[in-house]
Amino acid sequence: MIQFIKNENFINGANELIKQLKLELIKNPVLWIISGGSNIQIEKYILDHLDKKYLSNLEIILADERFVPPNDPNSNYNQLIKSGFKQDSLNFEPILSNLNLAKTKETYLSLLEKKLSRCPLVIGQFGIGADGHTLGILPFSETINSTDKIVCYTGKDFTRLSLSLNFIKKRINYGYIFCFGKDKKTALSILNSDNDDINHYPSLIFQQIKGIKLYNEYIGG
Repeated sequence: MIQFIKNENFINGANELIKQLKLELIKNPVLWIISGGSNIQIEKYILDHLDKKYLSNLEIILADERFVPPNDPNSNYNQLIKSGFKQDSLNFEPILSNLNLAKTKETYLSLLEKKLSRCPLVIGQFGIGADGHTLGILPFSETINSTDKIVCYTGKDFTRLSLSLNFIKKRINYGYIFCFGKDKKTALSILNSDNDDINHYPSLIFQQIKGIKLYNEYIGG
């Protein structure tokens, strides 16, 4: 069940995520799944406010990536680095290289498996699009019901690689969703309803996951 938390901006939610990371990193390595888009400034805020002593125990991986050339400005990884999301010895690697799509998917999966083998706990940070998409999973994507950990497909704009909805459902221990803006109001209302049309609204996967906190400016206490 999703816990809707109403805030004017992301700061309170980001601080809660920082507290959760600190609490867990003291005990064991943690895999932090991060997203692109509007989450980038939030992730930079979190990294800037997380004591460097925790970083050796923190593994980071992208929730999704666009299949573009390695230095393309549309790459989520490049946008994060350009924003200042970097620290010495940060365990955060690019997915893209000069490999073809099939080999890039293999690289992504291998990186994920390596990080999972080290980390007993997984924390996901996600966004939701105005159309109800989340991660790299767009509405009516043929990958919505995939049981693979990593999926790839050609969308309207980019060929995309993404963690699957099935993987997120089965593997994350805590999820933090940041969803701000007037254009997200309809998507939020659908998440807070009995709608179960996941093909139309992939973000409905979060209704099936325990430990989800959704920070927004419209719904919740």
